[in-house]
Amino acid sequence: MQTGAAGSPTGRDWRPARHAAVIDVAALVPNDPMYSIAQAKPENASYCASRNLDTFPQFPDDIFRANPHVHHWIESEQIIPISAVQWIWTEGWSVGPRTLSDSMWFWFEQVDGWVKIGGQQHRLKPNTLLLIPRGVEHEIYHQHGEARVYATHFQATLYGSVSLFELLGFPLCIDGGEHSAFLQINSLQLVREFAIKSPGWMRCMSTLISQVLLHLLRYESASFTIRDHSRMQAELPRLLPALTWMHEHLGDPDARIADMAATIHICESQFRKLFTKSMGLSPVQFMQRQRIEKASSLLSATDDSIEQIAMQSGFADVPFFYRTFKAWTKTSPGEYRRAVKNGKVP
Repeated sequence: MQTGAAGSPTGRDWRPARHAAVIDVAALVPNDPMYSIAQAKPENASYCASRNLDTFPQFPDDIFRANPHVHHWIESEQIIPISAVQWIWTEGWSVGPRTLSDSMWFWFEQVDGWVKIGGQQHRLKPNTLLLIPRGVEHEIYHQHGEARVYATHFQATLYGSVSLFELLGFPLCIDGGEHSAFLQINSLQLVREFAIKSPGWMRCMSTLISQVLLHLLRYESASFTIRDHSRMQAELPRLLPALTWMHEHLGDPDARIADMAATIHICESQFRKLFTKSMGLSPVQFMQRQRIEKASSLLSATDDSIEQIAMQSGFADVPFFYRTFKAWTKTSPGEYRRAVKNGKVP
């Protein structure tokens, strides 16, 4: 086979000939009105058409996009997975009344019962998602037949301390409806990740949990109870440096409230009043809860000794750590670790 100077089998230049005439670029736009010419090469009639941004359907989340702080809050979200387990409940099975030191959800593939949560009672039926924020008392009762349940425990916070559920007003009970397939796939994958624990399992679980919460935020925003004028939302930007400082110093047993107050340039007594009024807990109580949450994460994700975890969480006195952990979680550190590893978090 002969080749020409251009190296083509025909001996001709394989490139298209240049046209002297100017191409009418507008005529090249596809009939689909979603696209417009982005770049064009008149010499060979080639073009690149991009989809117009305003042709994508909007998410029904106007209530959040209208809040100037929500984007920053979501970008500051921190998800720490604890466990994910698939259950079968037989008729008459009940949970609680109880409160948890972490957040969780139940995805009910099949159920016939009720839940009491947040002072309200909800009917539970197949394809129901139940969101349980930390510290909220709840009681669940399954009445008839066999229930198929996915339970996922995690911590969902902003700046390492503020409850994402509380700040954004997540609904407590959601009819899965059109989201059922999405929730089913993600719940099953979470259970698999926790069971197998392949490299990167915690990161994968964090991504899956975050994906579900963002999905709810975008498609179920009408069910959220946004408190635009709540004290926490009003003061959060002001308290942010102090919350960040607290998160960075959780492991320091000598961390002082006065140092925290100094980050927002007010005296300690004024800071204590502002913090308690805004966050619902005193700075000492709030930091103590954060330390227990950090200890809970270390107990579930590492094999470090309980004494090591106490020190890493800011407790110089190990017996005091045991007492404080049990006061917040209603169980001992050792019992908590065993429960997590067996997929039986309280």
